[in-house]
Amino acid sequence: VAVAADAAPLGTVPLPAPVKGPIKGVRLILSDASIGGGQRVKTFTQKPLSFADVIKLLSEHLGFEELWRTTGISMASLRSEAGAQSLLITGYDGHRRVPIRGDAGLVEFLSSTGFTCIPSLEVKMPRRAPAAWAADPTRPPTAAAAPAEGARMARDQVEKLEDANYKLLRASDKLGRRIDELERLGSTNKEEA
Repeated sequence: VAVAADAAPLGTVPLPAPVKGPIKGVRLILSDASIGGGQRVKTFTQKPLSFADVIKLLSEHLGFEELWRTTGISMASLRSEAGAQSLLITGYDGHRRVPIRGDAGLVEFLSSTGFTCIPSLEVKMPRRAPAAWAADPTRPPTAAAAPAEGARMARDQVEKLEDANYKLLRASDKLGRRIDELERLGSTNKEEA
C-alpha cells in the first residue's frame, strides 16, 4: 500500500495551510440575544488597534450604543480599561479562536493572523451590570464582581472543550476515510487474486 510522503500520521489532524500576505480587512461581529438573528456583522478595511477603535466602529455601524444602554452600564465606564474588560471579545483566524484581553492582546492577535485574509472579532455583550458598577459606574469592578470572573473561567473552559472536540472530530473523520480506503484496497486485492 502506497501512502503519500506528505500524509499526516494516523490519528492527527492536518492544519490548513497558512495564508500568505497581509490581512485585507477585519470583520466585526456584534453578538447579543436581543438582536434579531443574534448577531450584526460588518467587514471593514481598516484594522482597529485598540478597544476604543472597536467600540467606535461598532457604535457607528452596528448600533452598539443602543444595545449597550440595556446593560445598565454607562458609556463613560466602557472607555476605561476595566470597563472595556466587561466585553467578551474573541478573535477568529480560520480555525484558531483567541480570547482578547486589552489593547495589547488585540494588536497581538491582528499581527499574528495566518489562516485568513479577513480575521473576525466577535464582541459579546454582558448580560447585566455588575453590582459594583450599579452604584458608581466610573469605578472599576471589585470583589463584588467576582462572579463575572468565575463566568469568564467557565467560558474559557468551554472554549477549550470545543477546541478539543473539533480536533477529535477531525481525527475521527480522517480515520474513517483511511478505513474506507483500506477496505477499498482490500476488495481490489481480492478481485485481483
